Amino acid sequence: MAEPATAAQPRALPPPPAVLRWIVVAVFSLAAFSSNYLFDCVGPLARLLSVQLGFSNADIGLLQAVCSLPNLGMVLVGGIVIDRIGERRSAIIFASLCLAGAGLTALSPRLGIMVAGRLLYGLGSGSLSVAINTAIAKWFRGVRVSFVFGVSLTIARLGSLASQTSPAWARWAYAWWRGPLLLALAAGLLCLVSACCYWFLESRAVRPRRRRRMGLGRPAQVQPVLLAAHPAVHLLLRGHLPVPDLCAEVLH
Repeated sequence: MAEPATAAQPRALPPPPAVLRWIVVAVFSLAAFSSNYLFDCVGPLARLLSVQLGFSNADIGLLQAVCSLPNLGMVLVGGIVIDRIGERRSAIIFASLCLAGAGLTALSPRLGIMVAGRLLYGLGSGSLSVAINTAIAKWFRGVRVSFVFGVSLTIARLGSLASQTSPAWARWAYAWWRGPLLLALAAGLLCLVSACCYWFLESRAVRPRRRRRMGLGRPAQVQPVLLAAHPAVHLLLRGHLPVPDLCAEVLH
């Protein structure tokens, strides 16, 4: 008995080149590195905040804890946003929030403004992590995903290490309370630049793959598609049909 006919399935496109995928991992790992640096930048600054600005231990604890407050619900909202607009736009939006929060924190010595800056950073950091993990899972679908997550997480944790040890390697910045926060601002800028680099990389990768999915390729490969669009086009290009006849044919 003959097998029932089934609809032809579209041929799956090959995965992006390995080099491009690892560049994506490096770019997003830098974003995670910067985000973790921002999260831990208050701890090494505690003594300066206490001596120069008169902050109490409760004030310093608030500056550190307020970053985690938005993640109680914002991560869920961020996941919905990522599903709706994609990783490229989401990463830029969330990285911009991280940068804006770092800038606001370094703007003024007033506790309220610094808390607002840390809160703004927290709004972006957790959702940025979701966007990073989503993008890595998409680019490494079924190919060493766990190992790639391990690499990305290792680099991210190096951001925390760099922030905690910054009094040793950036001693010059700790003469003033704003110096370490300017370093954190530079980390926020690196985070946004990394997100913009990912936008460029995915745009470059998606465009040719989308063209292949639509049956388009180089111009020489598009010509047969155009010739098949209408028999009159084929006759015209071969010189067998005058232009007026072609117009009449198209109008009919």
